[in-house]
Amino acid sequence: MVRPRIRRRVLLRQALSYAIIIIISFLMFLYGTAGFKRVFREEVARSNAAFLDNVSGEIETSMRSLQAAVSFAAGSHSLWVLLGCREDDPSFSRKASELQRDLREYYVSEGIYLLLYYPEWDYLSSNGTSNKLTPLYNMQKMKGMSLDEEQWRNLLSQTEKGFFFSENLRLGDMGQQMVFHQTLRLRGKEVKVFAMLPPSAILRQELPSGETLLISDGKGNLLTSWGDRDIPLEQIPRDVAAGASSSGGGEEYILTSRHAPLNDWIFSIATPVTVYWSAMQRVNRLFFFAIAISLVLGTTAASLLLRQNYKPVQMILNMIKNKAPAKNEYEVILSSYRQMAQENHIYRDQLDKGFVHMRSHYMISLLKGRKYNLPETEMDAYYSLDVKEKSLCLVMLSAEYRNNTENIPQKEQEADELLLFALKNVFTEMINAYPFYLAEDGQQMLFLLYLNQEELDAWEQEKEKLTSFVADFFQEKLNADVQGVVSSYTASFDQIHKLYSETSHIMGQMAILGETGIVFAEQYNANHGVGYQPAEAFEDLAKAVSQGDADTALELSANLFSHWKNSLGLLRIEVNNCMYHILENFNRQVPDAGARQTLTNHMIDLAMNSPSLEILQQKFEDCLRYACSAISNTVKGFENQFISEVEEYLEEHYSDCNLNISSVADHFQKHPNYLSYAFCKETGKGLLESIHQIRIRHAVELLDTTNLTIEQISRQVGFGNSRTFRRAFVKYRGYNPSQHHASKADDSLEVSH
Repeated sequence: MVRPRIRRRVLLRQALSYAIIIIISFLMFLYGTAGFKRVFREEVARSNAAFLDNVSGEIETSMRSLQAAVSFAAGSHSLWVLLGCREDDPSFSRKASELQRDLREYYVSEGIYLLLYYPEWDYLSSNGTSNKLTPLYNMQKMKGMSLDEEQWRNLLSQTEKGFFFSENLRLGDMGQQMVFHQTLRLRGKEVKVFAMLPPSAILRQELPSGETLLISDGKGNLLTSWGDRDIPLEQIPRDVAAGASSSGGGEEYILTSRHAPLNDWIFSIATPVTVYWSAMQRVNRLFFFAIAISLVLGTTAASLLLRQNYKPVQMILNMIKNKAPAKNEYEVILSSYRQMAQENHIYRDQLDKGFVHMRSHYMISLLKGRKYNLPETEMDAYYSLDVKEKSLCLVMLSAEYRNNTENIPQKEQEADELLLFALKNVFTEMINAYPFYLAEDGQQMLFLLYLNQEELDAWEQEKEKLTSFVADFFQEKLNADVQGVVSSYTASFDQIHKLYSETSHIMGQMAILGETGIVFAEQYNANHGVGYQPAEAFEDLAKAVSQGDADTALELSANLFSHWKNSLGLLRIEVNNCMYHILENFNRQVPDAGARQTLTNHMIDLAMNSPSLEILQQKFEDCLRYACSAISNTVKGFENQFISEVEEYLEEHYSDCNLNISSVADHFQKHPNYLSYAFCKETGKGLLESIHQIRIRHAVELLDTTNLTIEQISRQVGFGNSRTFRRAFVKYRGYNPSQHHASKADDSLEVSH
């Protein structure tokens, strides 16, 4: 009986040992699962916070655009003209149409829809239409609006300034809009201005799959949402910790929130927990598979131990000492955890790559002058730039194979990518001793160096040698040309966009002139005269042609060709642009179709057949002479009669307080600049001066023949207020209007003596 008892004890010990092993493995699995969930939750919150920075920045930009649109509308000349007239004015409809046209011209290209409501007139203006409120309400009703007329009128009559979402304000469209409202008071009239953008214009970048952007008010009430799934959350917590969760509709969500800087809105990213648990489910299946294998192996081992009276503790010790067979349940469990750790490592690498991309995108945005929000302090500084108290210098580089290069990759895109990769590696190796940030912008490499004083001194001594080596290396080894610019310095990080503008301008000029190599901005500007901008001189030239002044036009042309004689490519571009504006003005001023066609033919010949600087200058000046001659002959024919009509119009309408150069030009359908020039040329005085003189003359008559007060006289002769009237009276009469009778008495005394 001794033998069976021994075997039962061995079996009991084996079962207990095996149970202990299973329990320890299960506890390790639970601990690993908890850590896995915690890491996943932190990484999801971190990724969402980084993405939310970009999203909130885009929405803030859209909100500022809406505020700017309202401010711009408040200063619109067409709006002020419309508010200056009465509703029964015959020109009311025309002025409303002009306002509609201006709104469409200024705002449609930006995607902004503007709606103006005038409570005093019960009238609406927008980018697309203008009409009374009732007809436009009926149009909205046909589009599916659920509000009745009184509710819609109350919506338009609100007084609170701020942002909100609405589906009922864009005329002819029931889609949801983000709206900014402000009530203005202009020229004594109240104007309700609503600027709005659709969701497609507010959020341009695509949300990651499975995630939803939520916008709620300060109380946590959900205002709107974007994403490929509906989130059943009507209340959003106002203060959400990173990685906090919220439940709705039987599903758990990870929430990451930011407060909007311009109002009390809250931007949140909601991520369903189930989206990220696929990897965890794979680990669970692997674990259960390992448990099954362990049971099979354990049963087999137990039978062997029973047969050989082998102790399970000794087997465990042998396995620890690597004396057990190579494949057992422990290795299966270990491999599962290794696989889980590998997946976690891969996910971490993906996040790191995303943050590196964000840092590059952030730097490029700042260089190009676009606004970009820094992440909050709890975010890791993966893409923050530490450049405080440093001198900043930007190096912009690009490379291109020469036309006769052989043995380059067949695909052009592949060749460009390889060459850009080589340029990045070579230049990075050359400046490895200096701190810098690197970003790729298309086919250009951007190196932003941030140097202390010691590093700056060393860079000044070595920069020519380093850049020359890079250019020579690519010419000799790769048969490729390098184009690059080393900018000047700035100590302010907020000014780095100026470095980008400087280097981009020089790179563009080098491309036009066919120059290669790496140049330094200050030296290049000094050698090529980049600081001289011809745009204003060409504008003066076009203006002289529109006035028929051939002498001034030819003088300006000679100066420009003399200054830009070494930059034929740039000069050719500016000449073509100038001729386009001259032809545009010529077609408005000269009614003769034959003359228009002749100048057009000259312009085409100038653009197509001017191989040298001398021929370009000769043909350009021929065009100037012809245009000036045709304009002068046209103007002389009808100028006298036209000016007489203008003077008669001034005499008839001098009492209108809205009479000015623009209103007279609108009446005669002329450009204000042309009207002023023609009137001054014919009469020797300005148009506004003539208006004031006519008003002062009639004011003197009223002072002599009536007992009206100065306030009454100023309004009767067309001045908006007595202050302007007094100032004009002193200018043209030499004394105040209140001194008129005394001055007249003094003149009478002098005559009597």
